[in-house]
Amino acid sequence: MDERKRLIELGWRQGVILKPEDDRLKKNAHYDINENDLLLIVSQTCDLVQGSFDNEPYFETLCLHPLVNEADGGYLGGKNSRRLEFSIDPDGTGLRHWYALPYERHVNDRKVLLEGHAPGMLLDPQNLRMILTWLSRRYTRTAFPEEFVNRCKVREKQLSKNFSRLNPLVSDVYIRLASFEELAGDRDYTIDVILLMKAADFDDPQKMVSL
Repeated sequence: MDERKRLIELGWRQGVILKPEDDRLKKNAHYDINENDLLLIVSQTCDLVQGSFDNEPYFETLCLHPLVNEADGGYLGGKNSRRLEFSIDPDGTGLRHWYALPYERHVNDRKVLLEGHAPGMLLDPQNLRMILTWLSRRYTRTAFPEEFVNRCKVREKQLSKNFSRLNPLVSDVYIRLASFEELAGDRDYTIDVILLMKAADFDDPQKMVSL
């Protein structure tokens, strides 16, 4: 049997969750991996079962750390680019709370996967998609001009006060800039603020509360 078919039959795919019991899974890590942590395979499935180990010598994992407390709403759903918190049931024993840091990823020798079947732990599609989207946004998210960021910092207290008064049914806030130039101090930035909420709530006058 060729190695690609063997990897497929062994059940290796994106989203498999590993316990870091094999020291080889920690070999290239630049951070500490504890015994209670988990390693989520984030490599794309086609790369994971590639037949040539010269073309794809490694697979990549993201470290998942257990949380003592419940997941913080400010870190849910990929809202924060530097920390992600979520709740999953990786081994069928019940939901538990976890967090991940985007820079805690490392590559592992892909030949290790030939030695046995993938464990039974597999991340559900919804959470897997959310985590992969969160990771990709590290590279694709929009970077605002430094001048615009500095002006927001000066007004941080007032902006926080305004946002705290938003209708609680608003799920997301998006900002669109008319210009991404570093404007001089005597020139204003023009922005559009877009508030997102469910259509049914938007159409209900009793639920529409303005600032």
